[in-house]
Amino acid sequence: NSEGSVAPTLSVSNQGNHEFQALVNLQHDTTATIEADSTLKFTNALNFGGNTFTKTGAGTVMVNNIAPTVGGTFHCDGGTCGGIGKIGGDLNSNGGTVAPGNATGRLTVDGKFTQGASSTLALEIGGLNEGNEHDKLVVTSAADLAGVVAVELTDGFAPSSVATFDVLDFGT
Repeated sequence: NSEGSVAPTLSVSNQGNHEFQALVNLQHDTTATIEADSTLKFTNALNFGGNTFTKTGAGTVMVNNIAPTVGGTFHCDGGTCGGIGKIGGDLNSNGGTVAPGNATGRLTVDGKFTQGASSTLALEIGGLNEGNEHDKLVVTSAADLAGVVAVELTDGFAPSSVATFDVLDFGT
């Protein structure tokens, strides 16, 4: 980190899906602006390296980590942030929507999860099997919850009146 260095920014303004299929290591705090109708996927690993990744814009970022990651912080400041696998660090939703899964699935936050008052946790339920038919968010540390939980039934699923779903686990 040399004197006068600038934190990098990433902008996705082309409508459609864009994907990193390689290991991505943040060297500095990074801001990604993903515009509406655009998706950026990190497929393999997004290593924060102790840095902060801030997602802005109305589009979507999917973190589909299949490799271990190094801690840091992911700020979801707009649009949708989701994926499957593990976010290796804290997740702060400040006006964004956290949506576990790619459709349905399980997302693990290996750190703290903070959901602000203007944020949404979006969960899809299309059956009884966690991770395959309904979403789940697992937080290994503390969860500080405010805002909205939005549940959408998918695939024509109609749960019985006594059905229960474990959609959120947290340490404290």
